[in-house]
Amino acid sequence: MPTPVLTTTAQVTCPHSGVVLIVSKNGRVTSAGQPLATAGDQYQVVGCKNPPTAGPMCAAVMWPMPALRVWIGGVPALLATSPGQCLPVPVPPIVTPTPSRVQGT
Repeated sequence: MPTPVLTTTAQVTCPHSGVVLIVSKNGRVTSAGQPLATAGDQYQVVGCKNPPTAGPMCAAVMWPMPALRVWIGGVPALLATSPGQCLPVPVPPIVTPTPSRVQGT
């Protein structure tokens, strides 16, 4: 079933309320004027509040399973349902996609 492709304005946070900044390399393919997110973009976590006694703070997000059929500039796109992993703490990020007219699988 098709799922919305993430844009760079999607709200992504780590489970400890850190904000994920999406630094996109894609400037050509957009939805509603916003660049679509790809697996090749940088996802930096800012403001992670993981207590020091629980382990290190989240610093980045990795997306090991991007879209299978949607590619942007030779790089797989990210779907609203693409599973991610915060680094170095192996927990999934919280994704709230913004409305996107582009969908994929």
